[in-house]
Order: sequence, then C-alpha cells, then structure tokens
Amino acid sequence: MKKMRKGFSLLLSMAMVLGMMPVQGYATDCLHEQLAYSAEGDCITESCKNESCGHKATATLTLDETVSLAYTGEAIQPLKVQYSDGWLGKKDTVIIYDHNIEVTPEQKPAEQIQPAAEEQTENDQQPENSEESQENTEEQKIPTGTLTIGGVSAAKTFQITKGQLTVSAVVTVSYGDEAPNVEVIYKNAQGEKVTAVLNGQPNVTTDYSKDMNAGDEGAFVVELNGASSEQYELTAENGKFTVGQREVTLVLDTAEIVYDGQAHTPKVTAGNLAGADEVGLEYKEVTQTMPGTYAIEITGLTGEEEVLKNYKLPEDTKVSFTIRKAPQDKPTEVKVVDGKITGVDTTMEYKAADAEESAYEEVEGTEITGLEPGAYHVRYAESDTAVASKAVEVTVIALEMAKAPAAADTNKLKVNVTAVSEEAPFTLSVKDGKTEVNQGESVTIVYTLKAEQSGSARFAVLVNGAVVLSEYGEYTISDIKEDINVTVAPLVAIKFNEETFLDVEKATTEWKDTKENTFEILSAPGATSVEHAIRDDHVELSQIKEWSEKKTALPDGKRVIYAKVTYDFGTYYASTYGVVVDTVVPEIKIGGVKAENSTLYHTTQIVTVTDNNNLDVVKLDNVVKSQSFELKGDKVVNRYKIEATDKAGNKIEVWVKMQTIESLKDPIKDLTTSTMKPDNKEDVKDVLTEVSTLTTSDADEKAKIDGIKTFCENLLQNVNYSITTKAANLKWEKSSGKDFVIETDAKGIELTNLLIDEKEITNTSATKNFSYDKSTGKLTIKSTFLQKTAQTVGKHEIQLVFKDGETSGADQFEIQKAGTNPKTGDNTILFWMTASLVSVAGLAAILSGKKKHYQA
Repeated sequence: MKKMRKGFSLLLSMAMVLGMMPVQGYATDCLHEQLAYSAEGDCITESCKNESCGHKATATLTLDETVSLAYTGEAIQPLKVQYSDGWLGKKDTVIIYDHNIEVTPEQKPAEQIQPAAEEQTENDQQPENSEESQENTEEQKIPTGTLTIGGVSAAKTFQITKGQLTVSAVVTVSYGDEAPNVEVIYKNAQGEKVTAVLNGQPNVTTDYSKDMNAGDEGAFVVELNGASSEQYELTAENGKFTVGQREVTLVLDTAEIVYDGQAHTPKVTAGNLAGADEVGLEYKEVTQTMPGTYAIEITGLTGEEEVLKNYKLPEDTKVSFTIRKAPQDKPTEVKVVDGKITGVDTTMEYKAADAEESAYEEVEGTEITGLEPGAYHVRYAESDTAVASKAVEVTVIALEMAKAPAAADTNKLKVNVTAVSEEAPFTLSVKDGKTEVNQGESVTIVYTLKAEQSGSARFAVLVNGAVVLSEYGEYTISDIKEDINVTVAPLVAIKFNEETFLDVEKATTEWKDTKENTFEILSAPGATSVEHAIRDDHVELSQIKEWSEKKTALPDGKRVIYAKVTYDFGTYYASTYGVVVDTVVPEIKIGGVKAENSTLYHTTQIVTVTDNNNLDVVKLDNVVKSQSFELKGDKVVNRYKIEATDKAGNKIEVWVKMQTIESLKDPIKDLTTSTMKPDNKEDVKDVLTEVSTLTTSDADEKAKIDGIKTFCENLLQNVNYSITTKAANLKWEKSSGKDFVIETDAKGIELTNLLIDEKEITNTSATKNFSYDKSTGKLTIKSTFLQKTAQTVGKHEIQLVFKDGETSGADQFEIQKAGTNPKTGDNTILFWMTASLVSVAGLAAILSGKKKHYQA
C-alpha cells in the first residue's frame, strides 16, 4: 500500500503539471511525420503517407490582382501562391519565372502551351532536329512561373499585354530663333519618361513664327505617321510651348590692354540680338590703371520696354578684362670696367649666364662688384607695371687683363665749364675756348650779362667750389696745377612750390593756392648770413625790420616769402609771388559723421564735403557732384568712391560700401516661427539691434526696416523650446511619492503657464502643484498633484508656455499604475515556471509528510 500511495502521489503531481500545459495543436491520432507531394497543372497537393490518415492540402499558383500584366520594360512577377487551410509544409517558397519581360506573342495563345517546368523522362524527349522539338522551343517563350515543393513542380502561364506609351514632345524656343528645338519624348502609363524604339517615326509640327515675342504661347501637334511598337500601344499627346527670352552675350571691346600708365575703362555691349533690336547694358564702369584682371558686373539691360521684355542677361553677369604688364627694352649702358659691371641701377637684376632663371639677383647700387670672371646676363627686373626685359650679356675678365695702358701724356689739364641754360640772363665761357692747358698755364673765365638783360648780378662764378666773381666781368686763373671745374651758383634764391625765385617779385593781385608749406633758401659759398621773413602781403624791403635764420613751416593763409643773403661783397634779396597756403585736407561726412573707408551703409545717406572755403571739386565714382549730395541706399553695390580736392591740391578719397536693407536679414532669413529655437535668439537679437540703428527719410526704406524689425520681434516672441528629458524617462508611477522632474532647454527664461491635456495647471495658495527653476530650466510637478484621481493612468499631453515662446504641445508623459514594472520577458513562460514550482512544492510536501509519519 505504501508503495502504491507513493507512486500515486508522483503520478498526481506529473498530471497536474502536464494538465496545465497548453495544447500545441498537434493531432493525437497522426503526427504526419512523412508528407508526400504531387503536382498537376498549377497546383501542388500535399498528403500524409500514413494510409490511415486523410490529410490533404494544396498550394495553387494564381494571378496576383495587384500586379499589372502590362509591359513596362522590366521583368514582372504577377503570380502568388495560395495555400489551403491545414497546409503543413514550408510556405517560404520561391516562384521561378521564364520569359516574363517581353509581350506575349499573339499568335501563340497560352492554352496551347505546356508548362515549361514539367520534367520529361528520357523516353519522352524528342530529337533535336524534329519539328515538334523546334515548336516546343518556341513555346518556351510563353511567360511562365514555376513553383517547386517537395521535389515536384507546378507551373502557370500568363500573358504580358502591351503597355501604354504616350508620344509627346518638349519644344524650346527663344525670341528671334529661326526655328524651335523639338525633342520627342515617351512617357509610360505612370507618366515616367522612358526610352522607346518605334517602327516608323512620329512627326511634330509647331505654329512658331519669328514675329512671336517672349512670353507668347504656341502649340505643337504630334502625328504618329504610322509609327508602331511591338511592346506598346501608342497615344499621341499634343501640347503647348512658351517663347522664352533671348539671352544676350556680353561683348567686351577690349579684353586685354598693355599697361601705359593711363586709366582704362573698357566698354561692354550686348550681343546675340535679333534683327535690328537695340539693347544696352547697365553697369558700373571699372576704371583701372595698374596691371591685373578686373571684373565688370552687368546689373541690367537698357532700351525700349517693348524690346527689353524679349531679352535676359546670362547666368554669369560678369565679364573680365586684363591689363598686362608692359614690355621693357633691354639695358643699353651696361658694360664691364676694371672687373666690375657698370651702367646699372637698382631696377636691374643679374645672374651668371649659365645659371637658372631663378638665380637672378637684385642690383643694389650703380655697379656690381666682386664677380668671378665669366659671362653675365643683366636685365631690367619685373616691376609692378612691366615684365622683365631681355638680358644683355657682358663678360668679366681677370683684372690684370682688363687694365688699360697708362696714358702717355700726363701734363695736360682739363678746363670744364658747366653749361648754362638758354633761359639764364648771362653767359659763362673760357676765353679762346681753351678746354685743356699745360701745367703752369693760365685761362680767363668770361662772365657776361646778355645784351637784352639789365640789373645786378644774381649768380656767383665758382672755380673748384670757391667764389671768384660776384659781378659780371672776367677772371684769370694763373699757374694752373690741377683740373679746373667752373660753375655758377645763385647769390640768393628761394626754392618753393617746385619753383626757384631769383629776384624780388613785384606786388600782384593774383594769389596761387598751394598745399606746400616748406621752402629752401639757396646761396653761394662764402655767405656770412642767410635769412628770411614771412609776410601776409607784398611789402617794400625797407619795411621788413625782422629777419630770421631759423627756418619754420609756413602757416596756412596768404603768404609771401622774402630771402636775404649777405656776403663780404654785398647783400642780395629775393621773394616769391603771393601764395595761399592750405595744408588742410577736405572733410567728407556721411550722415553727419566723418566718413571712414570700408564703412557699410544700407539706407540713403546725405554726403557733405567741407573745406576752408577752398573746395575745388567733389566726385562720386568719377562723376562730378555738388558739395552736398544724396547717396542712394538699399542698393547692391560693391563700393562707392567719394573724392574731394581743394584748390591747393589737397585730396581725400573714401571708399564706402552700400548693400540692400534685406541683406541684414541674411543670418536668420531661413528662420520661421515654427523653426525658431533658443540657440537662434542671439542671432535674431543681433539683427534686430543692427536694423534698429538705421535711420532714413525714404518711405520705402523705412517700410523694409520696419518689416525686418517685425520679423525679428515675431521670432523672439515665438521661440520653440523643447523638453530635453528622453521620452523613455517621461514616466511617473502612482503611489511612488516622488516628484516628477522634466528638463527643458529654456534656461534663464520665465515660465508663465503649464498645460496638461490642454488644461491650465495653477498653483494654489495652499499647495503648489508645480515649481520651475529658471536657472536650470527644470520643471518639477508635485507627486501630490499627480496622485490625484483626476490624473488618470495613461499618457497625457504636456506643454510649457514661456515669456517668449513655448514647447510644441505634442510632448507626452505617462502616468503608470502603482507597482508597474518593466516587462522582462514572456509572461506565459513565467506562469508555467511558477506553476511547475508550485507542483514540485506540493510533491515535496507529500513526501515530507510521509517521511515524518514513517518516523513517528
């Protein structure tokens, strides 16, 4: 009995476990361990090999109604497998297609074709050269799909019908064209352009005529002309075209210029014009002097409105011209003297004749020394305005070879007389024309006032630098021991404003303007004093009581300079004509503020030029303007050149920039109230600040400024803030007692409202439902609020409204019921494991109880 009880207990426990396990659907009478398959036509039948089992199921090839049988040029797969209920075998089978691209030949109906995939036995095969074999070969072109399961195959044929092809055209024509450009296009039933080959060619005709203007509409007609296709049914589609604007070409009159020191302004004209049309170009002239490549920007077309509507500028509206550097003649004075290359200057360069081009070195003086014997090339170096010249070749030989024989006659001495200009009131010569003398001989210098001149001497004659004559006459040099150099020097002169004054000028009512304020007093050697005086008008010499040796700059204003030079043999005077000294440069103000180079403007400005009542000319981009003029704003202009010159020659030049008002919006032009983010606020504020500084009296400009202000203000009032807490963490569990913290990107922004499920949440005096930390951008919702029954389990929409924006309102958080845990696996498995443990525990209790009873 005991054994029976024990065995019964074990069986009972096992039954409990097995009884609770789910039935898996397996048949209790047959396990279908072996399945058999057979095929007939387009169907495969599945059966059980167990003779007592009646299981049967089918897999049938059928047409898929969602797949079109129309030809597309691509292989089609229009069949699907339909399984009957109870099918036990695999269903992940593949249909193999043959000939499923081309249209099915009409002369071979599908019902006459045997499935291509049926296997033939060796005895069934036909001879390769038999007619039946050839016919079967043709039959294989019928589209077929084959399904193979369990080693057997079923097949189904289908027909690919002709596709629909629309024959149309693209007609493009510009104003004035001889004929339009016509491109025949083909579109399939889906409206997609395809490549098609037709039998015969369609014809396209248009009603275009040369007198049509840009914007006029025309029509085209497509005629199939008997064109056909083996793959498509053709449909002709007529259409319309619009005459486009004719694109002008930019023709530069001079594309390349050789530097000549002159300013050049090439002209640009419009080309590719139709008939006798006249179209001009609008552009800012580019005047350049220095070598380089310069672009001219074409800004528009000019001419009669009726003509201009037919033309447009090309996409690239710039045309460039080049000023090339000028050529240089090769040097002519270069030679070798005593092992040195002479006749050179610092504009030249040299190298050894056999050295590379890169070996040229700059000439640092008037001769090149320290050279090894050999051939050298010397040329003018490339400069800012000229290319390098051709080189001359010179040969440096050893110094011993270069030395010339000593002169045989060393007793002859030279008498050199400096030539005097024809304008001078005197002549200087050597009596008897002697230019060479023997040592110990004498020569006489003749210093003569020209017959038509009168007055006292203003020059002194110098022999080897010493004064020998201060009056006109003759001077004899005796017992000559060295070469003699005879020159002249002014006894008194004033060098000022690029002129030399040798005499006392008479009073005049004409005053010359000058910006020069320095002068120089010239005198001959031996002067005992050199003095000057400055007066604001012409005066008699006797009225000048104070003379100064200390030279100072001339103060601005009306001035006359006087000079006084004293020698042992007399005192001499000179003066200048009257001048108006002006060293002050004109001042240019834009909008009342001193103009600075590269300043950018956007609105119309008033330009005023001031000078000490001595202003001469004002120009804007080389066009003469008045002392005050308007600089039109809101323009796309690279730079304006404003220049002013006074009568003294003082000149100021300022380059300023003008841009459109709308360009100020460029940094934020792509922003909208729906894309405005906190990170964009500083950029928007910067634009608002900049545009707020603009002033204008022009109504259109003011409207544009106000428009940008409104745009910025709208953006700043509609910032799209975001909840940055991850969506997976936006969950709160009932009865957890924990406050719910949500993070945002609105740091530093004041929260004005909180909405949950579109309802406003308020903080009462008794309890705060939520709090917001402005410094961190964190929202804390109290657990006591969330615990309320009104806050139901499930998902809730939440939106934060700030002083200048809000979150999207589409954010959600989830309230979970108390005790909710994340799923860690299949609950079904957990249930059966628990049930099994309970059963085992029950069995253990039974055994345990039996054991205790036995011991008792």
